[in-house]
Formats: sequence, structure tokens, C-alpha cells
Amino acid sequence: MRKAVNPDALGEQVRESYLREAEITLGIACGEGEILAVFRNVPVSMISRFRLLEESGVLLYTISASDSSSRARVHEVAAVRDKARKTTHLVAHRTRYRTAHFA
Repeated sequence: MRKAVNPDALGEQVRESYLREAEITLGIACGEGEILAVFRNVPVSMISRFRLLEESGVLLYTISASDSSSRARVHEVAAVRDKARKTTHLVAHRTRYRTAHFA
């Protein structure tokens, strides 16, 4: 489980970089995306299922039982709403991550 970071607390450049990521990975037009929340330290490659609770700003996820790897990248992930299609997507930022080691 991760609680959201308020996107208004982030700098304008950071918010714009998430919208660029949404445009590149999902094809959401530049002016059609809206950042709802940002979640830090999400192990994207290990997640098998997830659920976004928009009202409470919580991301729930289940980690899959993968190989014996004891490390993974943990990304910053933004919940981006496509205003044109009225859908919400999770976008992992390609450059905002770090490697975490699990015991």
C-alpha cells in the first residue's frame, strides 16, 4: 500500500515530466492529462495486481512471487487522468527510480 503525495506539492517541472511520460507511454495528448496523485517507491516490476482508491489517495497492490531476485527498481508513479476519455492510468516515471534490496 502507498499513500499519495499531493501533486501540488511537487514543482511545475516535475508535474510536466509526468505528463510527458503519459504522452509518450499512453498517447495522452499534452493538454488532456491531469495528475491526480503521485506515489513513491512502487516496485512496478513485482506487482501482479493493483487498485487505485482515488477518493482516499491510496494505491493498493499485490507483489507477485517472482524469482529469487532480492532487488528491484522502485519507481515514482503518477495517477494521470485522461480528460478526453475520462479514464485514469498509472504512469511509472522512467527516470525517477532507485534500486531497492529486499531481505
